[in-house]
Amino acid sequence: MKYLFFAMYPEARPYIGRLGLKKDPSFTKFQVFAGGGILLVVTGVGPVKAVFAAASLLALYPPGKGDLLVNIGSCALDGGCSLRTEGVERADGRRGRIFLVSCLTDAGTGKSYYPDILYDSPFPEARLCTRARPYLGVEKKGPGRDGLVLLYDMEGAALFQAGSRYFTADRMLFLKIVSDSGAKNLIPGSISRVMQESVEPVCAFLARLQRQEEAGKGDACLDQPDRLAGEAAALFCASANMEQTLRQDLRYAGAAGIDAAGILDGMRQQGRLPAADRRQGKKLLADFTKKLLLVPGRPGASIREPMKAFRRIYVESRVWDHPRTRAVLAHFPGVQVMQIGHYKDIFNRPNQDPSRQHRDLALILAADEGELVYPGAPVCQNFGNQNFYYTSSTMNCVFDCEYCFLKGMYPSGHMVVFVNLEDYFQKVRALTAKGPAYLSVSYEGDLAAADAFTDACSSWLEFSASCPDLTIEVRTKSASAQMWERLPQSPAAVFAFTLSPDEIIRRYEHGTPPLAARIACAAEGIRAGRRVRLCFDPMLVCPDWKETYGQLLEQTVREIDLTAVEDFSIGTFRISAGYLKNLRRVLPCSAAAQYPYTNVGGYYQYDPRLAGEMENFMKEKLSAYVPENRIFLFS
Repeated sequence: MKYLFFAMYPEARPYIGRLGLKKDPSFTKFQVFAGGGILLVVTGVGPVKAVFAAASLLALYPPGKGDLLVNIGSCALDGGCSLRTEGVERADGRRGRIFLVSCLTDAGTGKSYYPDILYDSPFPEARLCTRARPYLGVEKKGPGRDGLVLLYDMEGAALFQAGSRYFTADRMLFLKIVSDSGAKNLIPGSISRVMQESVEPVCAFLARLQRQEEAGKGDACLDQPDRLAGEAAALFCASANMEQTLRQDLRYAGAAGIDAAGILDGMRQQGRLPAADRRQGKKLLADFTKKLLLVPGRPGASIREPMKAFRRIYVESRVWDHPRTRAVLAHFPGVQVMQIGHYKDIFNRPNQDPSRQHRDLALILAADEGELVYPGAPVCQNFGNQNFYYTSSTMNCVFDCEYCFLKGMYPSGHMVVFVNLEDYFQKVRALTAKGPAYLSVSYEGDLAAADAFTDACSSWLEFSASCPDLTIEVRTKSASAQMWERLPQSPAAVFAFTLSPDEIIRRYEHGTPPLAARIACAAEGIRAGRRVRLCFDPMLVCPDWKETYGQLLEQTVREIDLTAVEDFSIGTFRISAGYLKNLRRVLPCSAAAQYPYTNVGGYYQYDPRLAGEMENFMKEKLSAYVPENRIFLFS
């Protein structure tokens, strides 16, 4: 369903005719036209009428996940902006130009809103200021430092606020057609003529977005739990808690491509189901879960490649002229850059789709403030260091691992880079003045993988070499051939390589280098005199996990002299309860997210017996090559 919002009937009339829509006479407070999966609304002029119409309609016809809100309308161009520089071949250089709005500002509150533009558009972008009164051309602000022209209307920002309760930020589009540069009285006929010229290009654009949406649909995994849940709960005589467990089992089966219905039918044919009572049903449910976990799941499909050029870059005003900002932007010529007030205006927007955002990652350049350095998290290995800390000069990652806790921690999939590293360094110097400190600098992003365009990892290495009593850990899955040539030497830095079996990499670690490349990079680092840690962490369950992880160690031993490795980390997957809840919501079709984990002290992990067996298996294998005091287990 597409919800099209117009302020005035003269604006909507060309679209009503083009789309073959019919008026719905049941609406009397505003006009609604419908047909072919489209609801077209004429709200009336002004923000109050726009919010009333949108809220009323969306409450009556709530949108689904793939639906779209589109605001199309005429607008005024700021008198200080000129379109002639864009090569517009029009008599006055302005009228009829179509813009895609990437920032909407409410003139009354001064607050700005940002649609998530995760698609290619044939239209140039602009800023839109929504006012309660028409723009008369008196104010002439001109384009901002990012070069975007400024438009004025009376509904856009209000519609964004109303729509954000129902739509994710990427499902709202604002298309504005220039009709004037500030006029007291506009003739309805002239508005219709301007809008008529926009119909074909706008409709073609919306049709292309719909085709892309349909081609990208992949939620078939959600059908199985919804279809089987009620019937299966009756078979097991399930209580409310048992039904919750059963639904999670079915979600995992759907995500992993496992035929849960076939397993249930098999238990029925054996005469084991239906259960005689709840007590028997509880035992049978435990057996059903075990059967599910013995079936191999299907591999995932890679979503995106690492280090792909960003589609857009947002830059905070306060760091616009920062040297690191200028250096980062130099890596991305031609990419749309937008100036923003604060990174949270983008990163902390309500109702985002992080999974979708990871396919078209945006970069946000900002400054962080506050503590900047924090005590190490309990789910992280401290490697025997009492003064264990972490810091995050980036948020989110260029890689796209399905099990990553960041997907459950953050509301956005976009990547933030804080360019004010000098403030971080000041905090760390104050910390080390009190004694030795062990600091993880890549806790919330892979700094080594992103160093090619951020230079952040290089900066941390240079700083650590000059800071007494500091050891830094750089955790990475990177395997760049130029990595060791680019990164400065620092005796204070430990590079911790996550080594996963290729089967796990293919299924869950999208966009990351294969195992052989990671091993080769780690080996080259050792030869170059770097301190290298090998992390078999997190270990993930697969049906033949002993053989899989045994082969992983054998491949590692063939290529790396383990006696030259700093130390080793072993641990199975674990995540806090709150993060897992969000992770499952973000990735409903991920077997890694939907696995039926066990809650142990507020952290979800594999059954403790299974987790212990996996970790001890790896420790025993590794102990044949290195002393046990160089092997660190999470548990």
